[in-house]
Amino acid sequence: ALKSPAFDNNVGANWCEATTPYGAGDLGTPGAANDCAVPVPELVINEIMQNPAAVPDSDGEWFEIHNPTAGAIDIDGWTVKDNDIDSFVIANGGPLLVPAGGYVVLGNNADSGTNGGVTVDYEYSGMFLSNSADELVLLDGGLNEVDRVEWDGGPAFPDPTGASMALKDPALDNNEGANWCTASTPFGAGDLGTPGGMNDCPIVVPDFLINEIMQNPAAVFDSNGEWFELHNTTDSDVDINGWTIADNDFDSHVIANGGPLLLPAGGYLVLGRNADYFSNGGVNVDYQYDDFFLSNSSDEVVLLDGAGIEVDRVEYDNGATFPDPTGASMSLLDPALDNNVGANWCEAVTPYGFGDRGTPGGQNTCVPVIPPFGACGDDAVFIWHIQGDGPASAWDGTEGVIIEGVVVGDFQGSDELRGIFVQEEDSDADGNPETSDGIFVFLGGTGPDVAPGDVVRVQGTVDEFFELTEITGVINMVDCGYDDTATPAAITLPQASLDDWERNEGMAVTFAQTLVASDHFNQARFGEVELALETPLDAPTNVVAPGAPANALQDLNDRSRIQLEDGSRVQNPLPLPPYLGDDNTLRIGDSLPGLAGALSFSFGAYEVHPTSEVVFTRENPRPEEAPNVGGSLLTVAGFNVLNYFTTLDGSGAICGPLGDQGCRGADNPFEFERQKAKIVDALVRLDADIAGVIELENAPDDTPLADLVDGLNAVVGAGAFDYIATGAIGPDAIRQGIIYRPETVTPVGGFGILDDSFDPDYRAGFNRPALAQTFEENTSGERFTVVVNHLKSKGSDCEDVGDFDAGDGQGNCNGVR
Repeated sequence: ALKSPAFDNNVGANWCEATTPYGAGDLGTPGAANDCAVPVPELVINEIMQNPAAVPDSDGEWFEIHNPTAGAIDIDGWTVKDNDIDSFVIANGGPLLVPAGGYVVLGNNADSGTNGGVTVDYEYSGMFLSNSADELVLLDGGLNEVDRVEWDGGPAFPDPTGASMALKDPALDNNEGANWCTASTPFGAGDLGTPGGMNDCPIVVPDFLINEIMQNPAAVFDSNGEWFELHNTTDSDVDINGWTIADNDFDSHVIANGGPLLLPAGGYLVLGRNADYFSNGGVNVDYQYDDFFLSNSSDEVVLLDGAGIEVDRVEYDNGATFPDPTGASMSLLDPALDNNVGANWCEAVTPYGFGDRGTPGGQNTCVPVIPPFGACGDDAVFIWHIQGDGPASAWDGTEGVIIEGVVVGDFQGSDELRGIFVQEEDSDADGNPETSDGIFVFLGGTGPDVAPGDVVRVQGTVDEFFELTEITGVINMVDCGYDDTATPAAITLPQASLDDWERNEGMAVTFAQTLVASDHFNQARFGEVELALETPLDAPTNVVAPGAPANALQDLNDRSRIQLEDGSRVQNPLPLPPYLGDDNTLRIGDSLPGLAGALSFSFGAYEVHPTSEVVFTRENPRPEEAPNVGGSLLTVAGFNVLNYFTTLDGSGAICGPLGDQGCRGADNPFEFERQKAKIVDALVRLDADIAGVIELENAPDDTPLADLVDGLNAVVGAGAFDYIATGAIGPDAIRQGIIYRPETVTPVGGFGILDDSFDPDYRAGFNRPALAQTFEENTSGERFTVVVNHLKSKGSDCEDVGDFDAGDGQGNCNGVR
């Protein structure tokens, strides 16, 4: 059978073997259009930049070849040509491999500094890509044609400037213009395309679309009961009188309603072979057509406007990817989806008329068809296909998805994450660094007990759970009973971009570099430790100027850190949090020689759940004595006592100066005594002459501060320490205080309070009132004043007083502070 009447029928490559049975069982289409299946070539011309805008064509033309197979293909010695005289032979001086599932970019200029920012794998000459119509033909080493694209400058193919032509799907016929789109992802110097990566064709939903098709009714004969439905996604009516419905063969009908046939705004219109409700199965048909039939196997429904321009098209395929129901319509899951993709359709479930199922003239009611689970080794969806190369999965919400892979992280316990991390076997990995091969499977306490290395088969729903792609709602899971390998992704800090973490989400990862503890604020509560490369991270404005230097350092900091998370759901575990070791502490700067675990995302941060024991080397031992800060007479210290309340939390709204605020301190006497003992021990060992303390309970009297001083004197000796008695300061639940040694200093005069009664610009509603006290040094008689501040934090905004984050690294409320 000749592939196309437009082809030279004396060239063997232009013929195929027919596949449609006829008569007594032979294959062919006598008297009808031929049925040549479009073969998917081993290599596919997948993307073409024929008309760059950022640089001249002579510098920026390129095209991309994709390998959809499971093995790498060497194209060294192959030929690329057009139908005229342009031609070159690939002479790489060695193998030029198109990796399995991967891409190779060939361009007329390999210098990314002048070619628009493209990483070109092979630079050619003698080939030019026309901005109008042209061809790309790929021949193997034996000059056998492997693939061909003949674009036409716009009638069928896209005709972009400053963007590539991108194939919508490598499985589509790439010599059909409708299967290409205009790329939309910026690269390099600003042109659009995805050289060397998966294409990014946006789904263009037509304004007027084919929404439901009844091709095989059961309640009545096809000749009476076939119909299809159109949907108008716009907010305006449209008259489709004079439009045409057709297929790819000979069926065609021009709508002739004898007047307007309105497809209402946001509404539906049913077109059928029979408008008689009582003989068509009980369908209210808005327009009856003839000369158009819906095949029960494969067929097309094409909608053309009055000018003959294609408005929409659906090509269903006898159940290969589309539903293939009997007695039910094929229904589009959502009008926002591409209606020429079979996975976006379902089998209708709502009865109508005489018992068939569908929603003619109304919104579709789809219940997704859950595929059979099958057995280990049967077909499954590749994890990298679910993850894709973007920040979120296009499969989000899809039910009944089956994956099969290797367990690379086991956190099934009820006090753990209650799930596992599963990664594609090495043999099924796509080799594309932009797509993750792993995914988290949330089991919620169900499923067989498995271990790292086990191959599992899982069926559930794809979900973007607070930006983590996972499988949840698991309905089937089996341990396949054998092991396989899944190679961890090797991570190097700093990352080139924060977006790079996404490409390894859900995978096993390893860090070979030395990592150090840089922050452990959430260690005790959540088991989280921030790790950084080699040295703890500095707050940028502590070491560089605000503005561009601080922002640059912040960016480097962000790319140089990863969060270690213990994989436990238990908050404040007893008796001890993780990672403390034999010496019962973890300090900033303590190091790890490397790390192995599963990469996840939670609460806005990428984190590694370790899959082997984590043992820190103690690089920063706790000092036995307070540091020598210089000076010969006095030492002054500041100390945040972190909500030192003598009134226990949970006592109700009885705290604060007026006894009408909640309490913030210890929950019970045991916690309070532990808190007090640690603070007293630290203050004694600081051995300061004066200590300014913050986050004291702001009681009407001085009970909390007096209690703390009593604790000090019980250890050091009666009268060793005293405090400045102030009573309540300001309206908040906490305040500052001053402790001193009468042996070395003597207060002079009363204390002072700086708040907005002294200066309205102080803004006591943001900064807590400052506490000041003048002292005299007992030996020399010299006087000095100590001021204890508790200024507004960066954690909340001050926008209502016009103090916005300036974006210079100093954070919120810098002017207020």
